[in-house]
Amino acid sequence: MDQHSRRKAAVLVNALAIAVCLLVVSGAGAKIVPSVTTSLTLDQVVPTGNTGATTTITVPAVKLGQHSDLTVDMNFGYGATGLVSLANGYGVAQDPATYPEWRSSLKTLVVDTPPGLVGNPNAVPFAERCPMDTFLTDICPASSTVGEFTIKTLLLPAPEDTASLPLVVGDNSYIGATIGPRVRNGGITRVSLLQTDPEVPALIGIRVLPWFSLGGPILTVMKVVPDTNGDLRLRTTTPDGIRDTIISKPTDDPPNTTMAAFRIDKMVLKLWGRLKNGRAFMTNPTACKPWASKIWAKANFDNTNLDADPLGTGAPDLVAGNESTITPDCTNGEDVPFPISGNVAISSPNRSTSPSFDFTITNPGVQADGDIVSTTPKTIVTTIPASINVDVQQLGRVCQAALFKADNCPLSSRVGTVKIETPLLLPGLSGDVFLVKQNSSSGLPDLGLRLRGAISFTQLGTNRYVGAKYNQIETTFRDIPQIGFSKLTFHLDGGPNGLLRSLDCPTYNKAPALPTFTYNFTAWTGATATSTTPLNMSNCFGIQQLKKYSKCLHSILPIHPNYQSRSRVRSVVLKVDGKRKASRKHSPFRFDIPIKKLKLKPRKRHTFELKATYDDKSVSKKTATFRVCTR
Repeated sequence: MDQHSRRKAAVLVNALAIAVCLLVVSGAGAKIVPSVTTSLTLDQVVPTGNTGATTTITVPAVKLGQHSDLTVDMNFGYGATGLVSLANGYGVAQDPATYPEWRSSLKTLVVDTPPGLVGNPNAVPFAERCPMDTFLTDICPASSTVGEFTIKTLLLPAPEDTASLPLVVGDNSYIGATIGPRVRNGGITRVSLLQTDPEVPALIGIRVLPWFSLGGPILTVMKVVPDTNGDLRLRTTTPDGIRDTIISKPTDDPPNTTMAAFRIDKMVLKLWGRLKNGRAFMTNPTACKPWASKIWAKANFDNTNLDADPLGTGAPDLVAGNESTITPDCTNGEDVPFPISGNVAISSPNRSTSPSFDFTITNPGVQADGDIVSTTPKTIVTTIPASINVDVQQLGRVCQAALFKADNCPLSSRVGTVKIETPLLLPGLSGDVFLVKQNSSSGLPDLGLRLRGAISFTQLGTNRYVGAKYNQIETTFRDIPQIGFSKLTFHLDGGPNGLLRSLDCPTYNKAPALPTFTYNFTAWTGATATSTTPLNMSNCFGIQQLKKYSKCLHSILPIHPNYQSRSRVRSVVLKVDGKRKASRKHSPFRFDIPIKKLKLKPRKRHTFELKATYDDKSVSKKTATFRVCTR
């Protein structure tokens, strides 16, 4: 065989190496269910001209909250690439002088899956995930496998060999591989969850060792992270500069040179709903509305049609595709659990103080391994009792909305802390609570929660006065992201700078407002729930200070006290000098006792005691002294 023939053969062998390295993991053991598919169409992806790519997002089971495999099927078209389809399924590369973009291939890809479609990295214990060193040098353990990946490519001639007929791989390049012994049409492959600290972004490592081992393994890493600029939908990105050439090995002749170029025509990424260890990995949204996905891409070489900046680089660097949707099956909406509840704890029961408050919401079953997970709240409305009000002296400590968004609020506007627990992030998230002013004409400032940790995001709660007398504060958090939490606690500081203050007991006969706190929840499924919490505040029960008798009494002992919450008094007993003299079981619980009827023994001063018993068996006692006039 002459040198030219040997070189062409080497190109073909290396092309097969690329085709085989094309990353497929067997679905054996994964739960198989019928699929429903929707398509995403990208107009003018790469480079210039009439180009296109089609992406299919497949979720086999589209019921709310189920654990389903997620498949992203991407087919790429490159417009005027110079490749002309022939009857045998292969293509012929045209003269690059006429078609300068003929070598274009996918360079960067960004896919946003529907909000609420969640992957749980902790379905694979950290110790069983693949260490990065292992991924780079060896085969990851099967315990870290989370899905399947496939690529279809077309081999192009090397730039210096454009005059010759291309050695191409057509439809035959769509080659599968299985986990296990090496086979001639596949290789050892792994789609593995890699060890990362912190847990976000999650890294999916793809490693393929071709059966003939030419060129060594092919490694690819995909990054999965919630988009913190929006609704926390999961975003998958490929590394910038996806490989598009075959390079000879250092031992080849010639070494480390470009042997051929290839074009990526198809990629398929599947993440399993349930792993082989039985744990749930992917979970469907629980929102009964269309599940929308988005996609962006660009190619190597010419990209004159870039029109989007999803990664926030400051300039358009990708081409935006059309949004496409999956219509969920909401027939199980009423069966999706919503076991949410709320609680409030106050640091001191004393009235007329500024105690600290802990507002806690729990929602068990989020990202559980059962058939259907708990839904997450879309809206949370909290109502504070009228016995608690805002300390108006603290309302000047606000952070302007622009500063809150930029995470640059002054320390003086901080009024508490926030913490989130979620099975998706073992360390959870924590942050601060700020008073945020949306505009100068707004009434009460909002509560701004800023969470930090593996991901950072914000949530605003609007405040207003409600109730029959507009003396209760209502806080509403809307459009809460569907990445569920199992427990959320935000703490409002007390003390001299405490935001909330407990009110004095009402005077005279006014009944105090019941110290009960209320949560109202609305789920993404549309379900609702209510939770109430009585605060451990001191009761406003009791007899107010009795009248002092400065003069002696001639004929009548008048006892006309004011009772707090008089409507709840059930009986009042009068004792004089330790002996029971009268009682009342009806309002107004007043006494006018003739002195003669008391039959008092001679003393300089006499003592009487009032004992009021309330409907909850609370007891209030008051004593006073009096003198009887002598003749």
